[in-house]
Amino acid sequence: EEAELEVFLAPDNAYAAMRTLLEAATSSICFEGYTFDNARLGEIIAARARAGVTVEILLEGGPPGGVSEQQRWVVQQIAEAGGRVYYFRSDSATDIHDRYTYQHGKFWVLDRATALIGSENLNPEAFPDDPKNDGTFGRRGVYLATDAPSVVSELTAIMDADIAPGVHRDVWAWNATDPVLG
Repeated sequence: EEAELEVFLAPDNAYAAMRTLLEAATSSICFEGYTFDNARLGEIIAARARAGVTVEILLEGGPPGGVSEQQRWVVQQIAEAGGRVYYFRSDSATDIHDRYTYQHGKFWVLDRATALIGSENLNPEAFPDDPKNDGTFGRRGVYLATDAPSVVSELTAIMDADIAPGVHRDVWAWNATDPVLG
């Protein structure tokens, strides 16, 4: 099929490219990923949610070392702006088991028209927002963005099936009062 393909590298231009794509979203932002520690990207998504864009995020609830305070803050900003945030989470006491050992993917669907697949978690090391004229710190990675209908359709189906609120016992809707993830 004919499609546009954009490739952007981390840390060189990942933040600028992701910011541009997120700010252009007019109807929906869906993300399924491992962690989300980048405050600037979180603020952009929260702003889009406040502007009426539907935001839905699914994250790993048990990464090694736990969920960072930074991620808890980012998620709170998005949720308070109207975004829906979910976590994969197991609980052996109530016989809830993970479908996956870890949800380690990083993929997006924007406006049900653009799909992004990348190697990097949403953190400041992969998506630094500092001036680049003197170089930058960070970690090398890559993201691919495409409008290929088959890729958009397949990622949408995967995210819809993974999140499916009320269907899967291992998907937990973010709650501010939770002592671990809230």
